[in-house]
Amino acid sequence: MIIGKNPSGCKVIFHSGTEGVSGRHCSVSYDETTSEFVVTDMRSQAGTFLMDGRRLKPNVPYRLKAGEGFYLGNPGNTFYVEMR
Repeated sequence: MIIGKNPSGCKVIFHSGTEGVSGRHCSVSYDETTSEFVVTDMRSQAGTFLMDGRRLKPNVPYRLKAGEGFYLGNPGNTFYVEMR
């Protein structure tokens, strides 16, 4: 799924005035073979970050386990991944 401000193609859509979020900011998928989530920054302007503050490199997939999180631009835009 794609997260961003652009309603065309994004599944999770932020309001157009949200600071730190690009039109097509990042993608999130689930790898059933490893039971991990995969977060990839899509060349966003303000960046996608792991909870420890490390910025993801554009177009490089990062793996997260259930319960881990990431944020877009600033910690006010935080997501946690989990399975239900």
